[in-house]
Amino acid sequence: MDLHIDELKLSYHAKNTLHELGFTMVSELKGHDYVSLIQKFPLKRHCVYSIIQKLNGAGYLLSPDNAVSIYDVPMSKRLFHILERNYFLYLSQLSLCSKEELAGLRNLGAQTMIELEEICQAHHIELHSVHSIKENLTQYHLPFTSRHYEALYKYNIASIDDFNKITTHDLHIICQQYYYDTMKAYYILKDNGVVFQAWEDKYLFELLSGKIAQILSGKYRILALRHAPLGVEGRGCGHRLDAHRIVSTDVEPSHMGYGCGTPLIVEQICHFPKLYFR
Repeated sequence: MDLHIDELKLSYHAKNTLHELGFTMVSELKGHDYVSLIQKFPLKRHCVYSIIQKLNGAGYLLSPDNAVSIYDVPMSKRLFHILERNYFLYLSQLSLCSKEELAGLRNLGAQTMIELEEICQAHHIELHSVHSIKENLTQYHLPFTSRHYEALYKYNIASIDDFNKITTHDLHIICQQYYYDTMKAYYILKDNGVVFQAWEDKYLFELLSGKIAQILSGKYRILALRHAPLGVEGRGCGHRLDAHRIVSTDVEPSHMGYGCGTPLIVEQICHFPKLYFR
């Protein structure tokens, strides 16, 4: 009988991470191994490692096919400990990181980096730089730092067209979950013809103007439709308030229904969100 992920004897954090990876049933883990899970969510390597240890112990994951373990490769103790400490258990994982990220690992000096590159070359593993990504995207003036470019590398984004392959939620993760940076990047990319993939929710800046979305996020912590309880038009008492009216008022949350049993509600009607009080 198939089990729900929530039925596994894992921590709440582990279950939540598996849900973020898109897994709801144990049967969905069939065919996956450590490397494939890392590739599925490359920015959560440190989280996935502890989960995989538990799943491996319970027999839910396969061993990676043709993957070379760091335990089977001759290398200096320094390099081995660096890789193990950073959850690189297979050499193929190294291709998910740029040269800049690997060079920035703690205690990885110039000589150790040379050793790592020689090992990768011997096992036909290619390491690349983020420099070309920066060159390709500089003209768009995106709010990106070196950490953002590292994330782009992990998502295999090297040009403006590659953003068509991801969702706005992916963009939010790439932007280190900074809402304003995500919103700014979103508008720049949309203006340059990018069409994001659909996902199960929507950020408010996908539906409203940037000014309104910024006010709702900063003042009321409403970032996406899921962050507000959904109401049903006509149920209960109260009145409708158009989203644009929020911008023209400077009412404190307590006057907007908070703290008096009348929560702020976002509902999408006729393809345009409305705000309600009940």
